[in-house]
Amino acid sequence: MIGLLNFRLTSETDHELWRQSIANQLRTIYAEEKDQEHVKSRTSMDENVLFLKRFTGFAVNIGIIVGLWNLIWICARDRQLLVESLRSSLQSCCGIGGFGEWLGSTLAPLVVTGAGLVLPPTVELLTRFESWPRAWRALLNIYRFFLGQILTAMLYMAISLELLYDLPLWSGGDLLLQPLVEPCGTYPCKADHAGAEIIALVVTEFVMMMIKPFMKLGLAYVRHRVKHLLGVKGDFLWPEFQIQDDAVNVVYFSALVWMSLSTVPYMALIGPLLMYIHFKWLKFSLHYLTRRPFVTETTALLVTMQRITCFNFVVLGFLVMAQIILIVPYEPTCGPVNGFQAAGQMIWQLEIPLKQFCSDFFTWTLENRGSIVAAMLMAMLVLWMLHQVSLRTNRSVVEQMSGAANRQVASLSRELWRMERRNDLLKRRLEWLEGKEAADE
Repeated sequence: MIGLLNFRLTSETDHELWRQSIANQLRTIYAEEKDQEHVKSRTSMDENVLFLKRFTGFAVNIGIIVGLWNLIWICARDRQLLVESLRSSLQSCCGIGGFGEWLGSTLAPLVVTGAGLVLPPTVELLTRFESWPRAWRALLNIYRFFLGQILTAMLYMAISLELLYDLPLWSGGDLLLQPLVEPCGTYPCKADHAGAEIIALVVTEFVMMMIKPFMKLGLAYVRHRVKHLLGVKGDFLWPEFQIQDDAVNVVYFSALVWMSLSTVPYMALIGPLLMYIHFKWLKFSLHYLTRRPFVTETTALLVTMQRITCFNFVVLGFLVMAQIILIVPYEPTCGPVNGFQAAGQMIWQLEIPLKQFCSDFFTWTLENRGSIVAAMLMAMLVLWMLHQVSLRTNRSVVEQMSGAANRQVASLSRELWRMERRNDLLKRRLEWLEGKEAADE
């Protein structure tokens, strides 16, 4: 999605945005120079105040995440009470008791989704309050927003997955969500209940990502009308495409889709379709519902997005390893699986091609794991040395090219100075000739 920011100036709006971008970049450069001067003249008292501001911002950020955790915890723990209360209240006042029941049962995933609306402006405000360098603010906003959103989602995932593993994760010794399994519930087994909880989060996140551009557009229009009523003139500015909000949602939503595969296998077919639809919608909103940000640190932002994507796959890898190693106590009605064996052990009971070869290879790797680890470490050391050599070579080439370019620029500057001097002499000669002709006449 970062590649969509490479644009072409094909309309008057693009030209106007480009002019505004140049002005903003010049203001940013000027502000960064002022910040550097302020840092050089900073006293010990200023450093203490800066540390206090950043510590306060960090504490507030952690407090917001902990508050969201507590809200999710309460919504999951008191779900039955919330369902009955909302159903009776909405039935008595509006006659929509079914909507109240649905709202009470999905309130926890709605809180996780609502965190995506609260965190971006809050994180941006805290970053400004902490007085971080301007070049770091966009990156810090991405890291903070992603970590806050993924941590709230992981808490809800843990609450849902303890249904699947029948393993209480909390100090009380009981499951936070009571399994609604037949004959007392509506699900044939606990795995279906856990999958329904995770699918509810995926659906709410998908719907919110689809309607969020309209919410931003409506907020921008309301702000424009208020300014117009206050007498402030100006054209309507479309909401800016927020990278730390929209682009991070792409990575976050893909993480939810892949994490849901452990309980909802058919998401392997539906997930790519949902991500494709969201990609097309995000592209449409970028071109027609928002104005494109003319950022200069696109490469750094791209590297940051790749890092959080790698973090997604690391978390997914741990989840898959838990699915393979831990024993999932499936009920007999959950399908042809053994509820007393881990998934990794059941693999060898399947009739698969080259089963004996795979078994022998697995046994050989266990017997020679020390040699294999040593060989892998040696290969990683060689690759790291090659990378360092290549990095130093590239830096040397870049320095040589930079020196050659600087010499060419200096030569062109001297040539330009000579041409300007010659132009001045020719102008003076022309003026002298014109004056001489006027005197002769």
